[in-house]
Amino acid sequence: MDSAVDLEHGKCDCGVYAVEKIPCSHAIAAGTSDGLHISTLVCLVYSKDFLFAGYSENRYPCVGQQVEERTCFPPDVKRGPRRQKKSRWQSWLELSRMRGRKPRKQHMGLILGALFLQPSFLVRFEETDSLKDALGNEILKLKIADTMTVQPIDGWRFFVKGGKMDCVVDLEHGKCDCGVYAVEKIPCSHAIAAGTSAGLHISTLVCPVYSKDFLFAGYSENIYPCVGQQVEERTCFPPDVKRGPGRQKK
Repeated sequence: MDSAVDLEHGKCDCGVYAVEKIPCSHAIAAGTSDGLHISTLVCLVYSKDFLFAGYSENRYPCVGQQVEERTCFPPDVKRGPRRQKKSRWQSWLELSRMRGRKPRKQHMGLILGALFLQPSFLVRFEETDSLKDALGNEILKLKIADTMTVQPIDGWRFFVKGGKMDCVVDLEHGKCDCGVYAVEKIPCSHAIAAGTSAGLHISTLVCPVYSKDFLFAGYSENIYPCVGQQVEERTCFPPDVKRGPGRQKK
């Protein structure tokens, strides 16, 4: 609404300024256009000096008023029937997740076997968008596998219904009609459903090339250059790293 503002008497047609003694939006606009600071439009009862003046002297009871002499204790707080919650300081990561914000930087070691409840399979990633997509895909596989129905064909082959397509899974040769299992060497949702129905642990369906033992075996012996390859004898130094223009991070 359009309002007439009287800055001298602290009034406005909207009625807010006269009641709250704090300038309304109309008074702020009028004071700004007149070159006045907003703090000068607030009533003095809100000032720090006014508050200190109210408690500058001792306060005594009124004449004839009976005051009982007693010790004042804090009010009794009843404890609830359940176990009390433990309070602790939350980390910046927990606070960021509570506020719905993305943490600035995260690095974590991902144990692929932990995702399949087996520590013998180890892969290390840096948490980037690709890692989040990979984690999301693996978790999605487990959720989809729970909704599938499995019909055994023989000891190793199963017909799995559900998902985007019905597939025949061959757990012995690591194949599925969807093609994902044969390429990634990691069980797809159809293979997970088939292995679970057969009582197999999901870690046994992963190709051994992802195992920690397989990785260690690849570097267990010395690696030599190929026959006939000329290798220059020299001392290898780390590459020169140019320092950035800003202040270095600790």
